[in-house]
Amino acid sequence: MLHRFGYPSTIGPESVLMANKPIRPIRTDADYEAALAEIERYFEREPKRGTPDARRFDLLAVVLEGYESKKWPTRNRPPRRLAGPFRKD
Repeated sequence: MLHRFGYPSTIGPESVLMANKPIRPIRTDADYEAALAEIERYFEREPKRGTPDARRFDLLAVVLEGYESKKWPTRNRPPRRLAGPFRKD
């Protein structure tokens, strides 16, 4: 199957419509759920590196990570020191 710009596509016809949808910042939980649903299909069939699908997967991952880090922040703290060396007893 050829993409609309003439290069091969690794996704099926049902996914082409989603691939034409622009990736936008996630602002709501509904946006987050939609982005998760879209990226999950790539877990079942991993896109080949360097393809439009791989680039779309990467962009979705970045957008999802940004939303998750804002919604569920983790504290930036220095690592804890270990009380003693690891031992097997």
